[in-house]
Amino acid sequence: MLRWLWLIAILLCWLARLPAQDIDSVPLTQKRSSTSIADEISDPEERSAFLELFNQVPAADMRSRAESFLARFPRSAFLAQAYEVAARGCFALGDYEQGLAYAQQSLSLLPENPLLMVPVADVEARQNLNSAAVAHAEDALEDLDRFAGPASVREEDWPSVKQSLKSTAMFAKGRALLQEALAQLDDEKRKQLLKQSEASLSAAQQSNHHDPEVAYMLGLVQFSSGKALEASGNFAAAYRTGGEFAPKALEDLRVIYRLLNPSSTISFGTFVQESENRWTAALQNSNNATKSKVEAAPAAMAYFGSESCRGCHAEIYQRWRESGMSKMFRPYAPQNIVGS
Repeated sequence: MLRWLWLIAILLCWLARLPAQDIDSVPLTQKRSSTSIADEISDPEERSAFLELFNQVPAADMRSRAESFLARFPRSAFLAQAYEVAARGCFALGDYEQGLAYAQQSLSLLPENPLLMVPVADVEARQNLNSAAVAHAEDALEDLDRFAGPASVREEDWPSVKQSLKSTAMFAKGRALLQEALAQLDDEKRKQLLKQSEASLSAAQQSNHHDPEVAYMLGLVQFSSGKALEASGNFAAAYRTGGEFAPKALEDLRVIYRLLNPSSTISFGTFVQESENRWTAALQNSNNATKSKVEAAPAAMAYFGSESCRGCHAEIYQRWRESGMSKMFRPYAPQNIVGS
């Protein structure tokens, strides 16, 4: 099951409700009225068809409406959004090849869109398109760190949405790196890829330690790296959580049990419980270490970034956040420069 499908209901809505200046970065000095990009569409039929893209409907209808919009309005200024809706509909239906094609069209028009890059990376990893998955995951993580959240997502909701997106991006990257490692014949390159995969999956688990798929995949990486004891903890966590990964995790636990306890000095049930206890303790230690690093960060760091302006200049901050100016400080990319 795709890990990001629960986000569709939240993320589809932001496309239709984006402030107009998010697609037109000409700065305005007067106080702006609350408008959406749909208000920029002068053709009533196009506007109506565009708004229909964001109704909560089954995936098949989502795809059909987007494809109809693309066919009827091929010169629309909002093709990026329509391609994105078409891509999400295809992903939900399991048509990954066409979904990736639509996503590529959308990203070619609107490249800095982590809300799309994350599901693209997840699908690519599951389709063994490993290099592309890693690239999209890394781009999404960079954009999520650099840019403010979409103006239409409530500020109180954005931190949790952002965390979920980052967790999925790190999972997709870790999975893709694991698949690359297992296909690698060179031992040194294989070890390096496994190390990178473990780091990425560990970060994903730090953000979402209740996800059995993350635990199971991390267990596979550790077992492949010769860390059977650490792997048993993640397999135990995946097994205890239940679901589709529980049978696989149980099978792997039995393999490790026979490997580490050839004389069967303890029962299998005790081994599983001890493995889970080690996993819980290790996760708690990791959480404490992360908390300590945050608390020990220099106080001056709190004054960097746009959020530090918000307390004293709330109104100005909000106007800036809803404008294209909040998205101007982005890395140079040749494909985004007209005439390059």
